[in-house]
Amino acid sequence: MRGSRGYVSNGPGVEADVAGCAHCRAQFELRPAKGCESVRVDRCGACDAPICLRCAAELARTLKCVPFEKRLDVLESRHRLRVAAGVEPRRNV
Repeated sequence: MRGSRGYVSNGPGVEADVAGCAHCRAQFELRPAKGCESVRVDRCGACDAPICLRCAAELARTLKCVPFEKRLDVLESRHRLRVAAGVEPRRNV
């Protein structure tokens, strides 16, 4: 399964399971609804990874799966094009 999962402790007596959104890398707590033992985790139908509510709303609106890695590739290629055109200075990383 893609996406990160983990466990966090926010102080004494406050613990929660967390998951990471595959589209924006935001971390969100997995909280069951009151009176329910199951946890609703939105999943992207295209990449089958857990996503946050904000990305789930965006996916429902646009019907486009845009994983985090794809966004980075677009940013890098855009930067390379701008450097080649002389609009942006080259970054030394």
